[in-house]
Amino acid sequence: MAKTVDTYSTIEQFRTKYNELAVDVGDKSGLRTENTETVIDALNSLEDKSFFFQEFIYTSTAGQTVFQGVDDFNNTLRLRQDRFQVFKNSTLLLEGADYSISQVVGNIYFRITLTSAVNLMTWLSYSHSQVHT
Repeated sequence: MAKTVDTYSTIEQFRTKYNELAVDVGDKSGLRTENTETVIDALNSLEDKSFFFQEFIYTSTAGQTVFQGVDDFNNTLRLRQDRFQVFKNSTLLLEGADYSISQVVGNIYFRITLTSAVNLMTWLSYSHSQVHT
């Protein structure tokens, strides 16, 4: 951003430039973060978070329907509702029709239950975007 007020500007010029900037940027209440006491706090809160794509891969046993805990690569299953997809052998499954999620703590789910059992050596992957602090 270019410098808009210099040491020779008047208070009125500063006020005008500040008001234009405030209108262009918007109010801090529009930020989707838990800390909105000041604009600096809100921006720091956003900066402290990282967004990533996580994949969980499970190899099933015959007749298995429940998937939870650590996967084949020692990653612990953690999902946020509406922020993940479930695949079985590369086929996208539908929540409610093909599986359900449960075992919730706060807004994190730790268990996926398929509506029908899988065959031996079927693998599932659960991919999701998660805010990680």
